[in-house]
Amino acid sequence: MTRDRKGPAYVVAQLLIIGLYLSAMRYQIFDAPIALRWIAIAGFVLGLVIMSAAAMQLNKYLSPLPKPKEKSRLITSGAYKYVRHPIYAGLALSAFAWAILKGNPVQLALSIALAGLLNFKAKHEEKLLERMFSSYSVYGSKTGELLPRFFWRARKSVTARDQL
Repeated sequence: MTRDRKGPAYVVAQLLIIGLYLSAMRYQIFDAPIALRWIAIAGFVLGLVIMSAAAMQLNKYLSPLPKPKEKSRLITSGAYKYVRHPIYAGLALSAFAWAILKGNPVQLALSIALAGLLNFKAKHEEKLLERMFSSYSVYGSKTGELLPRFFWRARKSVTARDQL
């Protein structure tokens, strides 16, 4: 497999944003309504559960770099049955939910930046996975990248029905 020059840059950028996010903890500006706080708590916990489950599934294949480890295998079950990048999705969800819970607009902006970066990192990783696994494009066509595919199917079916 060829050398991945972009992967380390994505990891450094990700760590930089996470570092800024953690250092911005003191900027609480607003108090979210109680119902929104409960939703944020649920989102934060859900994100942690998704990340943990996905990391345990990857086990020895887990790496901060987008380039798959040598002798990796394509995992398509568990969290990976619904989302191709559940660790990224869980991290973005947890960061966003925590920012809402704490009423922190700086963290909110950084969580959005993190989600954008993770989206670019995921797209880069997709190219590397397609090179390593011949079945990856079929898996990718059935599975959502950062959100489960059924969100998009439901929207498409409503759109198709509205056109009739």
